[in-house]
Amino acid sequence: MHYLYRYYDKDKNLLYVGVCNNLERRFSQHSGTEWAALVSSSSIKKFKDRKIAMAEEKIAIKTEKPLYNIVHTNKFSEIRKSKDPKIFLLATRVNGTLNKKVSDAAQREGFSNSLWLRKLVTLALRESK
Repeated sequence: MHYLYRYYDKDKNLLYVGVCNNLERRFSQHSGTEWAALVSSSSIKKFKDRKIAMAEEKIAIKTEKPLYNIVHTNKFSEIRKSKDPKIFLLATRVNGTLNKKVSDAAQREGFSNSLWLRKLVTLALRESK
């Protein structure tokens, strides 16, 4: 089973949209983010097919504009255009898929590709300041 989840703050502002197959593990992965403490409610939709869940996630991010998503937003586009070679290389996608090295590292560390990429880009942005 796959889940499309949305996290909201106390004022019902959409903070984050994501897809996972283990809600408890995914929520614990988000616990270190700057926005996790703001979450006061969530909504969850179940899917049997991960591709359908991911397609709905992409639509939700583009149309609902959650405050903290990066992938599928203009923020991600700007990161990909960065002149900083570390950031550009981390964000490079080949034929719509992550660079093989990034994908392999994500799998080794037990993260989804998109979460691993966000973590790497966040670290690279911090280092480039």
